[in-house]
Amino acid sequence: MKVSNEFKIGVLALVSGLLLYFGVRFLKGTDVFSRQTTYYAVYDSVDGLTISNPILLNGYSVGRVNDVKLLQEGTNNRVVVELDIESTIKVGQGAVAQLVSSDILGGKAIALKTGDVNKPLNARDTLLSETDKGIQQLMMDTALPVIKQLDSAMIRINYILKNIDENESTINQTLANISVLTKTLNGTVVQNQKNISTSTTNLAKLTEGLTDDNEGLVSFLSKMNHLADSLNDLPLKATLEETKATMANIKLLSDQIEAGKGTMGKMMKDDSLYNNLNASAQSLDLLLNDLRERPRRYVHFSLFGRKNKD
Repeated sequence: MKVSNEFKIGVLALVSGLLLYFGVRFLKGTDVFSRQTTYYAVYDSVDGLTISNPILLNGYSVGRVNDVKLLQEGTNNRVVVELDIESTIKVGQGAVAQLVSSDILGGKAIALKTGDVNKPLNARDTLLSETDKGIQQLMMDTALPVIKQLDSAMIRINYILKNIDENESTINQTLANISVLTKTLNGTVVQNQKNISTSTTNLAKLTEGLTDDNEGLVSFLSKMNHLADSLNDLPLKATLEETKATMANIKLLSDQIEAGKGTMGKMMKDDSLYNNLNASAQSLDLLLNDLRERPRRYVHFSLFGRKNKD
């Protein structure tokens, strides 16, 4: 059977087309022989995400970005990304396609969160989208406060330098005064160097004297220790207890006197004794007055023994 040239050309064109198709997919990083499911995610900005960037699940590549398109009609120029994920990966409701940085050079990737795999999504459904702060953004967020602080510090330094320029004469005068003061101190030290040397010599002699009297100091300290031991041996505790008991007895006696108990208490609190003594004193006074005025009533004396008249 003779094959026509047209058939050969057709077969060659078909093979070339297939090779071109699979070659392009291979160059994109897509597994040619694996089945994939297409999903979509919409972002406000993709920050340099391009076709064939990887889709990662816990750091493992499970697909590729197949297409990136800009939506301009009523979406504020949002970007829709077509995601080709291996069909063996279950994607459920609540799945998230997070745009992340894959390296420090700014490369991008999609970090997949599968969501509830018990409620799988259909092909070409739209996943939730998130954008993670990249390393550059984190560095900028960290650097901005430092830059602001440096800016504030530079402003303060400029202010200080400006004040220094404005007060240059005052600063120079202060430095001149310090120089004069230093010279004066040096002169004073030179003039009193002899006195300082004498004081140092006397201090050395005093130290030597204390060294020579070391035995006397030791004896004095020994006597003080002996005195302390003697004080410790005294029956201070018993003396204190006896004193305490005596004070308690005195307080008890004072309380009894205050309450009018006992002889002393009755003498202090009962007025009858005072009244009796007062009455006796008055009677005695009357008796003495009567004795002084009428002695014959009480003393009978007769040389001849005659009777006294009434």
